Amino acid sequence: MILAGARHVTHLYDALNGYRENPREALVMMPGVETAAYRHDEVSVELNGCPVHVPVPFWGFVNQVKPRDKKVVVTDSLVGTGMPEGTVLTYKDGRQVYVEKGVLRMISKDPKIHGNLTGSAVTMNVALRRLMQFTGLPVEEAVRWVSLNPARALGLDRETGSLKVGKWADIALLDDGLEVHRTFLRGKQVYRAG
Repeated sequence: MILAGARHVTHLYDALNGYRENPREALVMMPGVETAAYRHDEVSVELNGCPVHVPVPFWGFVNQVKPRDKKVVVTDSLVGTGMPEGTVLTYKDGRQVYVEKGVLRMISKDPKIHGNLTGSAVTMNVALRRLMQFTGLPVEEAVRWVSLNPARALGLDRETGSLKVGKWADIALLDDGLEVHRTFLRGKQVYRAG
């Protein structure tokens, strides 16, 4: 993967197996994607900021083993984002999901499917709050994980990701509790609280 040019691992720990069985040797495990990502400092990693995708201990571990500019937090938030607990939503194809503790879960008569995770329902400011809570990082360091580092991973750090003259001016204004008060895209206000 890395020898072929991969430089970013999305959704670390989400449906990835850190080790896999060696097909030639019974009971011998081979390193997986996570191990490769940790071994190579040039590879950035991405954690999903929802409450289920990444177990708490891994947040601090990633913070310790990856270089400062190679750590990214995202959300895979879907249609239920910001909705109250228990809200039921129906997709165009008739499938239904419900909001539970920051994630969306499937509604089905089939017990094998009912309750399955379908995606996140948290906003980026909530993901930022979780990052700070689980790693102890100060806001000025944690905000890199949701701004400059993702821009850098996408090759867009000359255009966005930090506040500098000539950049796009994509800005979220947060209070001390990390609640969003205003959002600007390319310098134009697109959201104002209250």
